[in-house]
Amino acid sequence: MADHPTRDPDDRPPGAPAPPGAPPAGSQAPRRGFPGGRLSRRAVLVAGAASAGAVGYAIVRGATSDDGGAPTVRPSASADGLATPAGIDRSTVAGREQPLAAYGLTIARLANGVGLEAGRRGLFGTSWWRDDVSGFNARVCEQVLSLAWFYANDRPWHPYAGDPALLEATDALLDHYLGLQHDDGSWPELAPDDHSTAATAFALGYLSRTLAHLGRAGALPRQQRRIREALARGSRWFLTPALNPDWSDVPLEYTNQLIVGLAGSALAFDQHRDPAVASLLAARVRDAAGRVQSPAGFLYEAGGMDIGYNLAVALPRIAELHRALGAAPFAAVVDGLAGWWGLALLPEPDGSGFVTFVAASTRTQTRYLDAIADDEDATAPASSLVAGSPGLAAFLTALEDRADERRRWAGATEPLEPDVPNPRVIANLALPQVLPARAERQAAVDRLPPVARARFVEVRTSGRDQVYLFVRRPRYYLQACFGPRASTRVRAGLGTLWTPGAGTFVHASAGDDVDCAWGAVGPGREDSEATSGLRASVVPNGAGGAQDLAATPTPELDPGPAPAHLSWADPDGRFRVDVRLTDTELRRSVTAPDGSVEQVPLLLTDTDRVSWADGTAVVHGEASSSTSTGLTVVRGATTFEVRWSSAGEARTVPVDVTYFRDGRRRIHLLQLPLAGTTAVRYTVT
Repeated sequence: MADHPTRDPDDRPPGAPAPPGAPPAGSQAPRRGFPGGRLSRRAVLVAGAASAGAVGYAIVRGATSDDGGAPTVRPSASADGLATPAGIDRSTVAGREQPLAAYGLTIARLANGVGLEAGRRGLFGTSWWRDDVSGFNARVCEQVLSLAWFYANDRPWHPYAGDPALLEATDALLDHYLGLQHDDGSWPELAPDDHSTAATAFALGYLSRTLAHLGRAGALPRQQRRIREALARGSRWFLTPALNPDWSDVPLEYTNQLIVGLAGSALAFDQHRDPAVASLLAARVRDAAGRVQSPAGFLYEAGGMDIGYNLAVALPRIAELHRALGAAPFAAVVDGLAGWWGLALLPEPDGSGFVTFVAASTRTQTRYLDAIADDEDATAPASSLVAGSPGLAAFLTALEDRADERRRWAGATEPLEPDVPNPRVIANLALPQVLPARAERQAAVDRLPPVARARFVEVRTSGRDQVYLFVRRPRYYLQACFGPRASTRVRAGLGTLWTPGAGTFVHASAGDDVDCAWGAVGPGREDSEATSGLRASVVPNGAGGAQDLAATPTPELDPGPAPAHLSWADPDGRFRVDVRLTDTELRRSVTAPDGSVEQVPLLLTDTDRVSWADGTAVVHGEASSSTSTGLTVVRGATTFEVRWSSAGEARTVPVDVTYFRDGRRRIHLLQLPLAGTTAVRYTVT
């Protein structure tokens, strides 16, 4: 696929050079890492990380010995190694590089932490990446790209370009990284003798980028030769099914790793030009394009669906692969993924962003996407794919919004907080980005099926017996998943209840430290409806006998205005559920062991008016209880009610799970008593 012309506000200070490999002035913004669940790397920084005192320095490009052997580097001007600037002038930082400014307040500590002495050369004494200091995990060494970028790229806002101490740390880390490579070309991650697809895939990309920076700086020629050789060997291992068994999985298990490795192999080929790799790469691209995607539309992760890995890892690397190949072998895959997200990601009407079908995610807890993503925005490189898949525009930050964010950042007066470098963000600087205009983005949102249509039923299957149900009725939209759980994190059964006028009222999450599942929970929380492999049945056309949901043709699933009728149960029959879906109501009849509760993860805003049926108000963020048999939420012109037939104490429990940048939405677990068979009605008016 040819690169599309970039569109962006002028984001460089006057006279500032372009980032290496970046398109001309007018390129786009970084976007999200793992939205809605990413822990800030600032958490690993101790207080007071930034030391006082600006640094004086001399730029020394390519300080190497005459014979091109081990680098001849001068010791740092400070006995303690590199020093950290007292601060950074925001106005001197180019728009796309704004996230890197916070890295500039940390890079000295990262470089100083690289061991230089015999016995620990290239080892980190502190966990800077991947939370591991074992010494054998090659993923930790991906920070070499961060060191190389700051060494090779002269900017007015950081003092490290050409710094010999930074080069020495880069050299030492490369010694360790390249020394970890096995004879067969793979790298380890989980154990010294591990031959890891993930570690090898990411090494191919990060070392290719590192080599490009060192080459432009004329630095470390010996290491440049070693990297080229390592890239060729690593590519041969990664791309050869007889060596890399992950290509033999049916279906493919961790597609993000395979796509990352394909993109990395394509980048690496430009460095080593091994003809054997070219043939292997072409074969694996053809193979992967036909096998990474499930019939439902998502890309496989741990045998199921994962919002975070598909969005923030796989899709941007597809864009990188297309750019490197000058072709678009994954075009149909991207289009199918955009169609899946049209059902799985739901826009909040107030413009905050999207709530996701995270209950069905196998690996990450990506509960939401901000409409205006954070400054690291890992998804933005995928914007180059919008021309071929216009539906993707709905899920990207708008061009004007990114421009406004950059202007606010540049004009802010508060000091920057130091942040640990993210090599993925640095790698993305080289990729063109074509963010959609606001009008283009909104038009894509308006075309999403739950927004554009008032009535439909759709069932999608994974190819591994998982079944995903999407039901649109005039007043609401419902997501649910059934079948064997692809991972223990998945929460089966009902997932999300969304309304066109007021957004999401109920939102279940994948398993985590706080279990926010929707459904019956057994006594002592030892088992639940959501942690079972539920097999669902449906009454076709709303009448007659029940049949397996997955086997029912889609045209027979929708009874029109008549109630849709479904039922499901866990394998042991402890939890049995019968559901009727009308235009305004979801009616559940739940049979569960005595002492069970119906748990409802309400997603409440701080302006919702919430009350028990007896009129007692429920205060946002505070626990509440009542013996009444109903709860009402009023949001704008929409009223959402829950009513139940059983007697006993019900309660709402706020949990530390908030949504979107403003944090105004919070999960409150409604837990109501179940006795024998209990009728629970969810009504939207």
